[in-house]
Amino acid sequence: MCELLKTGHIAKLDARRGSDWQAAVSSLSQLFGIGAARAALLAPRFASLEALATAVMPPGEPADPASLAARAPRHNGKPILDADSLACLPHWRDLVQRMPRTEVDGIVAAVTAAAHRVYGADRVRVDCCGSYRRGRPTCGDVDILITTVRLFVALLVGRAGFLTRVCPTPPPPPPPRTPASRPGGRSPPPPAAPAPAGGVHIFSLSAAGGPPPAAGAARSGAWRRRWRQQ
Repeated sequence: MCELLKTGHIAKLDARRGSDWQAAVSSLSQLFGIGAARAALLAPRFASLEALATAVMPPGEPADPASLAARAPRHNGKPILDADSLACLPHWRDLVQRMPRTEVDGIVAAVTAAAHRVYGADRVRVDCCGSYRRGRPTCGDVDILITTVRLFVALLVGRAGFLTRVCPTPPPPPPPRTPASRPGGRSPPPPAAPAPAGGVHIFSLSAAGGPPPAAGAARSGAWRRRWRQQ
């Protein structure tokens, strides 16, 4: 603290920020499902997200979920990447790219049209949030807020047909035990209401409304982005 107050910096922190290890952690953390703990396990073996993708998906090898899981890195015999991360890994190049606002406009227009077609324009409001609403020139993902009296995203998935995979958000951890919740104490408080369903949705859209493009397809005329349900 004294060093920070005197110089405005912490030498050890500055050195770590500029290290190869920190660069690897920052790169690996761009993949959905890899947080600080998993990135720290992967950083000694993979210098970047590209290196991880190359190791798990070598050229010429099958890329089905079972094959990816078999080649995924492990720690103490347990896989480091979960099923959601492996589902996003084939699309990592698209997911880490930032898109211009014009591309976001096209995605929002497609989602808005689908929501209005399924539920009616007078019953649904669609807003683009996040960095788009803050006026940023580029966006890393598209945060779309859909509000109505009764809206079930699962129905939108089935009827509109442009969501191809849902990576559900993991449930929140249980609250810590307090003396009142231990045997012999007072009755614990009632459990909190479950969090609303959410997650990262990988979807594919084509300008002509055709089938989703193959992994690695050119970005012109097709989008493969993340949409956080809120």
